[in-house]
Amino acid sequence: MKYKSTRNAQVITSFENAICSGYAPDGGLFVPQTLPSLSSFQIKEWSLLSFPELSYEVLRLFIATEEITNGDLREIVNKAFGGGSFVDGVVNVRRLSSSNDNDNEKKKKKKANR
Repeated sequence: MKYKSTRNAQVITSFENAICSGYAPDGGLFVPQTLPSLSSFQIKEWSLLSFPELSYEVLRLFIATEEITNGDLREIVNKAFGGGSFVDGVVNVRRLSSSNDNDNEKKKKKKANR
């Protein structure tokens, strides 16, 4: 995958250069030239992966194998996220109440106070 400047799409570079330089020569930020699309099947499959495995799969979409081989990327990810660095459930996800939930809760409280 190649990266382009946010100020001038003609300024194209590699992943390594984008990471190491920080900014494009024109002062823009480097962003992927294209964003990969994921199928619902792929997303469903990925939901079963551990955090390090998922990290590898996502990073692989944005880093060409010519720049970082599969083996090297796995090693980088495992050093960063494996080996007990994180416990299961890296980020706890819970449902926030919606406005409907709040409205229903208010109605229950009004009934209880009657």
